[in-house]
Amino acid sequence: MQNKLQSAKLLIEGMEFLRSPIQSIPMGISKDAEASEEHVDHQRLAKALTSVVLYPIVVELILKYLWEKEHQKESPHTHDLRKLFSELKDETKQDIESIYEKCSRDYTDVIKKAGEAAHGNHEIDMATFEEALDWNKEAMRNLKYEMTPHGKCVPTGVMWNSERIWVVPQWFPNFAIELTRWERSRRFRKDAEIAIAHWILGVLFFPFHEPTLATQ
Repeated sequence: MQNKLQSAKLLIEGMEFLRSPIQSIPMGISKDAEASEEHVDHQRLAKALTSVVLYPIVVELILKYLWEKEHQKESPHTHDLRKLFSELKDETKQDIESIYEKCSRDYTDVIKKAGEAAHGNHEIDMATFEEALDWNKEAMRNLKYEMTPHGKCVPTGVMWNSERIWVVPQWFPNFAIELTRWERSRRFRKDAEIAIAHWILGVLFFPFHEPTLATQ
């Protein structure tokens, strides 16, 4: 169980390293381009897509970690995150969906602002949470071969439509990263609650007495 969490953390460090200031990159960059500017764009696109490939791995690892934590056994060997998600506790599911929806809103807002400042097609279609789980399953199977995201946009740290890819700033929400941060904060809260409970029990059952001087 802990191995999945540690693996997710290591992959997130890689994702963070690959992210850079916001930029718009043409989707159809030629691989044998000689122009220096196009070469730079190709390097940026390669970094962006590498980060996208890491994203579904992290999401799957975190959801499987959560599943194992709640079920106290090894998670199934599957990419079907819809099924795994459906078997989590209601409170856990609500928190995860809330994180995803917040990330999606932020992506939509930033692309809308970018579209107001530039010409071209800046329309993106964000996936619902359920669609994002299906996208994750497909990405785990095929994205490492195609290296080009398809379908509706998922908050991966990269946004896309049929014409362009946008790499968002490093500080911008990424669902995989935000999901990991949420789980870490939840574990800290749980540990704190346990520590406080132990302290209260200690006070109630083992009250502190000041030492008294022995009388002659």
